[in-house]
Amino acid sequence: MAFRFSLQAMLDLRKSYERQEKLRLEMLTHQISQLRQQLETLDREKTAGRERLAQNLQEGLFGAEILFNTDREAVGEQRRDSLRQRKAEVEEQRRLQLGVFQKAQQQRKIMENLRDRREQLYRQIQARREQQVLDELFLTRRALGPPS
Repeated sequence: MAFRFSLQAMLDLRKSYERQEKLRLEMLTHQISQLRQQLETLDREKTAGRERLAQNLQEGLFGAEILFNTDREAVGEQRRDSLRQRKAEVEEQRRLQLGVFQKAQQQRKIMENLRDRREQLYRQIQARREQQVLDELFLTRRALGPPS
């Protein structure tokens, strides 16, 4: 008879929950990565815009063009602030989710350890039973004596 863990359904549920929490953690990590990329893109655009403005100032610009560049830079700065704030929020969510994932992982490991201990105990009992059968067979043969 093979080992059967009576709490296998609970262990499967814990594994499923852990996978779900891991996916949530990975999703938040991905969002942080995307926000970082967006911030880097805005920083590159800001640098390129300032370089263009400096070059255009040397060539001569109209007041309206300078004002337009100033407004565009202000809008870019607002966008950067918004992205930084969103990134901070997602990083906090990720920190909290990491705790949830680690707890789910711990609960799964507890169930797996319980299953492993029960399986080990089962195998020990099976080995004792097999040895007992062999011992009884040996004693029976010995009591009957050698075949004539």
